[in-house]
Amino acid sequence: MRVNAIAGPFLRSGAPEIALRNVVIVLLAALLLKNATGYLASIGSVAIQENVVRYLRVRLFKHLQTLPLGYFQRTRAGQIVARYGLVVVLAWIGFGKYVKMEARVLIEHSPLMSWIYDYLSVTTVARGLGTMEIVAALLIALRPLWPRASAVGSALAVVLFLGTLSFLFTTPGVVATHAAGLPVLSAQPGQFLLKDLVLIGVAIWTLGDSLRGAVPSAADTDPT
Repeated sequence: MRVNAIAGPFLRSGAPEIALRNVVIVLLAALLLKNATGYLASIGSVAIQENVVRYLRVRLFKHLQTLPLGYFQRTRAGQIVARYGLVVVLAWIGFGKYVKMEARVLIEHSPLMSWIYDYLSVTTVARGLGTMEIVAALLIALRPLWPRASAVGSALAVVLFLGTLSFLFTTPGVVATHAAGLPVLSAQPGQFLLKDLVLIGVAIWTLGDSLRGAVPSAADTDPT
């Protein structure tokens, strides 16, 4: 009704030729406006993504510089790389979901998750998943300061990776062919999904490590 009230007099004025011309002008103007807003939104999303990832890298580096030497003596380099590598992967993928929803095809073929599109739009689902991944990354990064929060983030990451691993069994095109009786995974989505098997292992380890850190050790509780 509002659109008709605004554009109606403009479209109905004059001869049929003029009205047809006005219709074409309105359609072209709407198309240009749609493309312009979509282009500006994509530029803004990419800029936000890059700035936030840069901010996280800088803050993480500064935080590592403030950690005492004893932390690095007690913690192996591989553990640090595993934990904060998982943080970078989760955060980067999470921000990417604000720009492109690469999991739509995966979710649509999942009997466990496809129903979600009956209630939520593709954009809402993408941003919801992206937000959960970013929150999980930030919580995992808090391990030196707040082990309990890091444990919550790790548990959330485990749940997310369990969901993506389930797509290995529901998504068409995971297996490209067979060789010597063994399935050969396709690059997309087969190998893309298989990497989450390693990521869920890291998430389970960070969960256990954070839970151990949340419980005071005997040395911490001994007054002597």
